[in-house]
Amino acid sequence: AVEPECLYVKSGYKLVKVDLSTIIYIESQKDYIAINTSASATPIMTQISTKEIESKLEGGSFYRVHRSFIINAQYIESLGKSKIVLKNPSGGKSISIPVGESYKEVITKIIER
Repeated sequence: AVEPECLYVKSGYKLVKVDLSTIIYIESQKDYIAINTSASATPIMTQISTKEIESKLEGGSFYRVHRSFIINAQYIESLGKSKIVLKNPSGGKSISIPVGESYKEVITKIIER
């Protein structure tokens, strides 16, 4: 079996393996980013920049839609002008992500992908 695409991020004192397909969205919080996955109820916190993680995720189904948010398009439930609603794989409430003013054209890219 071919291993699904993954990346390793430093969280605390260890390297944590993250399967890309499980990433729902990534949110930057000051010096950290929180990787929210369907595999864990709590986000994986790692001390890298949003720009750095964005470059590691390039070319997949990941889109930066806000200064602080990168989403996985596979989890999109609905698209609006100023927000994207993501499915919550654990069956909980859907996740609403704001779309930044300068990221509006990303919506078009997602629709046309």
